[in-house]
Amino acid sequence: MIGADSRRFELEDFGKRIKSKGYQIEGYLLDKLSENNENDRIHVLGELKDLSEVLQTNSVDEIFIATAALRTKKISSIISNADYHGVRVNIVPETPMYPSKLLKTYDLEGLPIFQHRPTPLMYLQNALLKRSFDIVFSLLVLVLLSPLFLIIGLMIVLDGGFNKSIFYKPYRKGEADESFRCFKFRTMSECDNPKNGTRSTVKNDPRITRVGKILRKFDLDELPQFINVLKGDMSVVGPRPHRTNLQNDFRKVVNDYMVRHYVKPGVSGWAQVNGWRGPTQTVTQKRERIKHDLWYIENYSFWLDIKIIFLTVFSKKTRQNAF
Repeated sequence: MIGADSRRFELEDFGKRIKSKGYQIEGYLLDKLSENNENDRIHVLGELKDLSEVLQTNSVDEIFIATAALRTKKISSIISNADYHGVRVNIVPETPMYPSKLLKTYDLEGLPIFQHRPTPLMYLQNALLKRSFDIVFSLLVLVLLSPLFLIIGLMIVLDGGFNKSIFYKPYRKGEADESFRCFKFRTMSECDNPKNGTRSTVKNDPRITRVGKILRKFDLDELPQFINVLKGDMSVVGPRPHRTNLQNDFRKVVNDYMVRHYVKPGVSGWAQVNGWRGPTQTVTQKRERIKHDLWYIENYSFWLDIKIIFLTVFSKKTRQNAF
């Protein structure tokens, strides 16, 4: 989908360049519609003010903005709207240019494009390195810790009865806002609804079993998530996956929350090793968690992942809010 001004930009020609790179164009938004629309050969979805509605009703991955005749305030509003929906933004430069430290240029068939919020994992070599590491690391964990898995499973059964599963598999939000079932060891006598659950764990929660307290204290209940890593739902390191109602709660406070869905969620993350896990009751707790998540996405490196894994195991901050 392209957001653009019809009077100063050749939309049809631009559309051809986009398609040559494998993009599928959902449609166009114009600054203002006129009765004598000169762009009758393109699929116009409406005006820029309709952007939010279009993003809600269409499957959109990226937006291209032609900046001609668009004021900075209007471009800023478009970017803010796209961030809210977790949609990438590309800016096609024509004066005036939207000022931002988060812009990076690239070439599209001879046309200079400015992309908003470029991330290291957009590059194939980084994505392949991260995925390869995820596969090797998760396999090692699952194989080497299989005896521990067996012991934990037996403890859960003996503590809670043979008629209950040793796993709790709630739905979580992942990359590109896709839902997946997240594997955890069962730690509660009464688990929340896997799909529509809204009850967050609190300190001294009466639902936590005796075995569950031990598992949660040392984060052992999270170990089955390496199954998700092997499947490709998650990564070893990334923003922690949230359930739908928590996602909606965050979006009311942090406008660019959905940007965290640029990457796969992780078993551990930069926010967690810096102490921003657990309760999210205050605005500060919400903003700090997302600020750390977005910093990780924008500064990913292989060695940063290794550092986070090390801190996950040895840092006291990682478990200071664990209960």
